[in-house]
Amino acid sequence: MNPQAPAVSGPSLVQLFEFAYNVIRANLAGISHEESLIQPARAGNCVNWVFGHVLATRMHMLRLLGETPPWTAEEIARYDRGSEPMLDGKNAISLERMKSDFDVTQERLRAGLARLTPERMAQPMPPNLNPLKVDSVGEMVGALLFHESYHSGQTGILRRILGKDGAIR
Repeated sequence: MNPQAPAVSGPSLVQLFEFAYNVIRANLAGISHEESLIQPARAGNCVNWVFGHVLATRMHMLRLLGETPPWTAEEIARYDRGSEPMLDGKNAISLERMKSDFDVTQERLRAGLARLTPERMAQPMPPNLNPLKVDSVGEMVGALLFHESYHSGQTGILRRILGKDGAIR
């Protein structure tokens, strides 16, 4: 992390995560659970897996922020990085439940981010919560914000692949 760079405060982070949250919610509007399981031609993951992956990552971040994740370890593992692609709906969490859980994570994320202080953001990352091998809590939160933004864009592309009009205009 560049010591000369201005710090991003907890409230600023809340707003940035709010943008990604609203983009994902808009991109998921009008998509059924069945549609969420349709695999894009050639390669990639379906809406259900991409959205579930965003949620799984949020579960890790909630723990980092001292909040309780609403998913079990088994549910997180189904959508975690490196998990199997969602080739059928056999182990899928319903899209409606994921949308509801997304709302829960947003509330808990807001609370956890609002409590972030510059001192907490400067603390070293606990090794057991640091798959990205970053130095500080603040760097991890920034990396997870980028991660969520990346996948929020994917939900827009997957929406178009499903034949839906773009949600962000």
